[in-house]
Amino acid sequence: LDNMMREKYVSLWGLESKYEFIEADVRNRETLQNAFVDVDTVFDLVGITNAPISFERKELTIDVNVNGVKNILEFALKNDANYVYSSTASVYGNTDGKAVNEDVECHPQSPYGESKLLAEKEIQKVERENGLKAKILRLSTVHGWSSGIRFDIAANKFTYFACMGMPLTVWSSAVNEFRPYIHVKDASRALMHALKRNLKGIHNVEGENIQMGDLLELVKR
Repeated sequence: LDNMMREKYVSLWGLESKYEFIEADVRNRETLQNAFVDVDTVFDLVGITNAPISFERKELTIDVNVNGVKNILEFALKNDANYVYSSTASVYGNTDGKAVNEDVECHPQSPYGESKLLAEKEIQKVERENGLKAKILRLSTVHGWSSGIRFDIAANKFTYFACMGMPLTVWSSAVNEFRPYIHVKDASRALMHALKRNLKGIHNVEGENIQMGDLLELVKR
Protein backbone atom coordinates (compact mmCIF):
# COMPACT_ATOMS: atom_id res chain seq x y z
CA LEU A 1 0.00 0.00 0.00
CA ASP A 2 1.42 3.38 -1.07
CA ASN A 3 -0.03 6.69 -2.16
CA MET A 4 2.77 7.07 -4.74
CA MET A 5 3.49 10.63 -3.69
CA ARG A 6 6.92 10.31 -5.33
CA GLU A 7 5.40 8.56 -8.39
CA LYS A 8 7.85 5.66 -8.23
CA TYR A 9 5.71 3.24 -10.17
CA VAL A 10 8.90 1.73 -11.55
CA SER A 11 9.40 0.09 -8.15
CA LEU A 12 6.47 -2.19 -8.98
CA TRP A 13 8.12 -3.59 -12.11
CA GLY A 14 9.08 -7.24 -11.91
CA LEU A 15 6.89 -8.08 -8.93
CA GLU A 16 5.29 -11.49 -9.04
CA SER A 17 1.55 -11.71 -9.62
CA LYS A 18 0.99 -12.93 -6.05
CA TYR A 19 1.52 -9.36 -4.81
CA GLU A 20 -1.39 -6.97 -4.60
CA PHE A 21 -0.67 -3.26 -4.83
CA ILE A 22 -3.11 -0.76 -3.33
CA GLU A 23 -2.60 2.89 -4.26
CA ALA A 24 -3.95 4.69 -1.22
CA ASP A 25 -3.07 6.90 1.70
CA VAL A 26 -2.58 5.50 5.22
CA ARG A 27 -4.55 8.43 6.59
CA ASN A 28 -7.65 6.98 4.90
CA ARG A 29 -9.06 4.61 7.52
CA GLU A 30 -11.68 3.10 5.20
CA THR A 31 -9.02 2.07 2.70
CA LEU A 32 -6.87 0.61 5.46
CA GLN A 33 -9.76 -1.40 6.82
CA ASN A 34 -10.27 -3.03 3.42
CA ALA A 35 -6.54 -3.57 2.96
CA PHE A 36 -6.17 -5.37 6.29
CA VAL A 37 -8.42 -8.31 5.40
CA ASP A 38 -6.57 -11.56 6.29
CA VAL A 39 -3.36 -9.69 7.18
CA ASP A 40 -1.15 -11.31 9.85
CA THR A 41 2.08 -9.30 9.38
CA VAL A 42 2.72 -5.61 8.78
CA PHE A 43 6.00 -4.10 7.62
CA ASP A 44 5.43 -0.40 8.20
CA LEU A 45 7.75 1.50 5.82
CA VAL A 46 5.33 4.41 5.54
CA GLY A 47 6.65 7.91 5.91
CA ILE A 48 7.44 11.32 4.52
CA THR A 49 11.24 11.17 4.40
CA ASN A 50 14.10 13.60 3.72
CA ALA A 51 15.03 15.44 6.91
CA PRO A 52 16.09 18.78 5.34
CA ILE A 53 12.89 19.15 3.30
CA SER A 54 10.75 18.19 6.30
CA PHE A 55 11.26 21.73 7.63
CA GLU A 56 9.29 22.99 4.62
CA ARG A 57 6.45 20.49 5.07
CA LYS A 58 6.35 19.94 8.82
CA GLU A 59 2.57 19.59 9.13
CA LEU A 60 2.41 16.99 6.36
CA THR A 61 5.36 15.10 7.83
CA ILE A 62 3.73 14.89 11.26
CA ASP A 63 0.32 14.04 9.80
CA VAL A 64 1.55 11.11 7.71
CA ASN A 65 4.33 9.83 9.96
CA VAL A 66 2.35 9.98 13.20
CA ASN A 67 -1.37 9.97 12.43
CA GLY A 68 -0.87 7.52 9.58
CA VAL A 69 0.97 5.17 11.93
CA LYS A 70 -1.84 5.45 14.48
CA ASN A 71 -4.28 4.21 11.84
CA ILE A 72 -2.05 1.29 10.91
CA LEU A 73 -1.64 0.36 14.58
CA GLU A 74 -5.40 0.27 15.04
CA PHE A 75 -5.92 -2.30 12.32
CA ALA A 76 -2.77 -4.27 13.11
CA LEU A 77 -4.07 -4.67 16.65
CA LYS A 78 -7.54 -5.71 15.47
CA ASN A 79 -5.95 -8.40 13.30
CA ASP A 80 -3.52 -9.50 16.04
CA ALA A 81 -0.82 -8.97 13.42
CA ASN A 82 2.94 -8.86 13.88
CA TYR A 83 4.08 -5.28 13.41
CA VAL A 84 7.58 -4.33 12.24
CA TYR A 85 8.24 -0.59 12.19
CA SER A 86 10.92 1.11 10.14
CA SER A 87 12.16 4.01 12.25
CA THR A 88 15.35 6.00 11.73
CA ALA A 89 18.66 6.90 13.33
CA SER A 90 17.58 10.53 12.84
CA VAL A 91 15.71 10.27 16.15
CA TYR A 92 19.07 10.63 17.95
CA GLY A 93 19.97 14.02 16.50
CA ASN A 94 23.58 15.18 16.57
CA THR A 95 25.85 12.56 18.16
CA ASP A 96 29.19 14.17 17.16
CA GLY A 97 30.06 11.04 15.18
CA LYS A 98 29.94 8.83 18.27
CA ALA A 99 28.31 5.41 18.24
CA VAL A 100 25.16 5.30 20.33
CA ASN A 101 23.00 2.52 21.71
CA GLU A 102 19.25 2.34 22.02
CA ASP A 103 19.29 3.72 25.57
CA VAL A 104 20.73 7.11 24.60
CA GLU A 105 18.34 10.03 25.03
CA CYS A 106 16.97 11.20 21.69
CA HIS A 107 17.16 14.81 20.51
CA PRO A 108 15.92 14.85 16.90
CA GLN A 109 16.88 17.95 14.96
CA SER A 110 14.30 17.87 12.17
CA PRO A 111 10.53 17.46 11.89
CA TYR A 112 11.25 14.12 10.20
CA GLY A 113 13.22 12.83 13.20
CA GLU A 114 10.62 14.25 15.59
CA SER A 115 7.78 12.53 13.74
CA LYS A 116 9.49 9.13 13.80
CA LEU A 117 10.20 9.44 17.52
CA LEU A 118 6.57 10.38 18.20
CA ALA A 119 5.49 7.34 16.17
CA GLU A 120 7.81 5.11 18.19
CA LYS A 121 6.26 6.34 21.42
CA GLU A 122 2.76 5.69 20.08
CA ILE A 123 3.78 2.16 19.09
CA GLN A 124 5.26 1.48 22.52
CA LYS A 125 2.09 2.81 24.17
CA VAL A 126 -0.15 0.48 22.16
CA GLU A 127 2.24 -2.40 22.81
CA ARG A 128 2.25 -1.70 26.55
CA GLU A 129 -1.49 -1.12 26.95
CA ASN A 130 -2.97 -3.47 24.33
CA GLY A 131 -0.38 -6.16 23.69
CA LEU A 132 0.63 -5.16 20.15
CA LYS A 133 3.32 -7.52 18.79
CA ALA A 134 5.75 -4.76 17.80
CA LYS A 135 9.37 -4.60 16.67
CA ILE A 136 11.02 -1.21 16.07
CA LEU A 137 14.14 -0.88 13.92
CA ARG A 138 16.07 2.38 13.82
CA LEU A 139 17.58 2.17 10.35
CA SER A 140 20.63 4.12 9.27
CA THR A 141 20.50 5.96 5.94
CA VAL A 142 19.58 3.30 3.38
CA HIS A 143 21.68 3.36 0.22
CA GLY A 144 22.34 1.15 -2.78
CA TRP A 145 20.64 0.13 -5.99
CA SER A 146 16.94 -0.61 -6.08
CA SER A 147 14.25 -0.04 -8.68
CA GLY A 148 13.02 2.90 -6.59
CA ILE A 149 16.47 4.29 -5.80
CA ARG A 150 16.64 7.69 -4.10
CA PHE A 151 19.17 10.27 -5.25
CA ASP A 152 18.76 12.61 -2.29
CA ILE A 153 21.07 10.20 -0.42
CA ALA A 154 24.71 11.32 -0.52
CA ALA A 155 26.11 7.84 -1.26
CA ASN A 156 23.74 7.33 -4.19
CA LYS A 157 24.09 10.89 -5.49
CA PHE A 158 27.92 10.79 -5.37
CA THR A 159 27.97 7.47 -7.23
CA TYR A 160 25.71 8.89 -9.94
CA PHE A 161 27.84 12.03 -10.32
CA ALA A 162 31.01 9.93 -10.58
CA CYS A 163 29.49 7.69 -13.27
CA MET A 164 28.43 10.76 -15.24
CA GLY A 165 31.82 12.42 -14.91
CA MET A 166 30.37 15.25 -12.87
CA PRO A 167 32.30 16.99 -10.06
CA LEU A 168 31.60 16.02 -6.46
CA THR A 169 31.21 19.05 -4.24
CA VAL A 170 31.21 18.83 -0.45
CA TRP A 171 31.46 21.62 2.11
CA SER A 172 34.87 21.52 3.81
CA SER A 173 33.10 21.55 7.18
CA ALA A 174 31.27 18.33 6.24
CA VAL A 175 34.28 16.26 5.11
CA ASN A 176 34.95 14.91 8.61
CA GLU A 177 31.32 14.42 9.57
CA PHE A 178 30.17 10.86 10.19
CA ARG A 179 27.04 9.42 8.58
CA PRO A 180 25.55 6.00 9.39
CA TYR A 181 24.67 3.92 6.32
CA ILE A 182 23.16 0.55 5.58
CA HIS A 183 22.72 -1.14 2.21
CA VAL A 184 19.14 -1.64 1.07
CA LYS A 185 19.63 -5.43 0.95
CA ASP A 186 20.88 -5.50 4.54
CA ALA A 187 17.97 -3.31 5.63
CA SER A 188 15.56 -5.78 4.05
CA ARG A 189 17.29 -8.69 5.77
CA ALA A 190 17.07 -6.86 9.10
CA LEU A 191 13.32 -6.39 8.75
CA MET A 192 12.83 -10.09 8.02
CA HIS A 193 15.21 -11.04 10.85
CA ALA A 194 13.21 -8.97 13.33
CA LEU A 195 10.07 -10.84 12.33
CA LYS A 196 11.55 -14.34 12.24
CA ARG A 197 13.40 -13.97 15.55
CA ASN A 198 10.43 -12.19 17.13
CA LEU A 199 12.65 -9.39 18.42
CA LYS A 200 11.31 -7.18 21.17
CA GLY A 201 11.83 -3.48 21.76
CA ILE A 202 13.96 -1.03 19.77
CA HIS A 203 17.05 -1.99 17.77
CA ASN A 204 19.65 0.07 15.91
CA VAL A 205 20.40 -1.24 12.42
CA GLU A 206 23.63 0.04 10.89
CA GLY A 207 26.07 -1.12 8.24
CA GLU A 208 28.86 1.40 8.71
CA ASN A 209 29.40 4.79 10.33
CA ILE A 210 31.57 6.56 7.76
CA GLN A 211 33.10 9.99 7.35
CA MET A 212 32.09 11.93 4.25
CA GLY A 213 35.73 12.19 3.17
CA ASP A 214 36.10 8.40 3.29
CA LEU A 215 32.86 8.02 1.34
CA LEU A 216 34.26 10.28 -1.38
CA GLU A 217 37.40 8.16 -1.58
CA LEU A 218 35.30 5.01 -2.00
CA VAL A 219 33.31 6.60 -4.81
CA LYS A 220 36.52 7.72 -6.55
CA ARG A 221 37.57 4.08 -6.90
